[in-house]
Amino acid sequence: MSSVEDFRTEGPRPAARRPSGASTGKIRRAARHREPGGLATDLRGAAGTPAAGEPYDLTDRQRPFLFSRSGTVHSGPDGAQRDTIAERVLGLPRKARP
Repeated sequence: MSSVEDFRTEGPRPAARRPSGASTGKIRRAARHREPGGLATDLRGAAGTPAAGEPYDLTDRQRPFLFSRSGTVHSGPDGAQRDTIAERVLGLPRKARP
């Protein structure tokens, strides 16, 4: 399913009314935000990535790439979201925790 189709089918409805709950939406949104930033960085190559070392101001092209990663931090890692879907939506047993 494309990003536009995802938004059309999942975006407008509140998470509580979606059959799959909020977790599937979080995974999709995080991926939608990561993809453009990663593509832009890939196209620019090394010039598009922040340099190591002393702090410096980010360029207008670097800032969106770094911001695109914030969705994953905000929503939780994809693996954690998948565990939530497995347990709450699909009714699978919890993974054994070490």
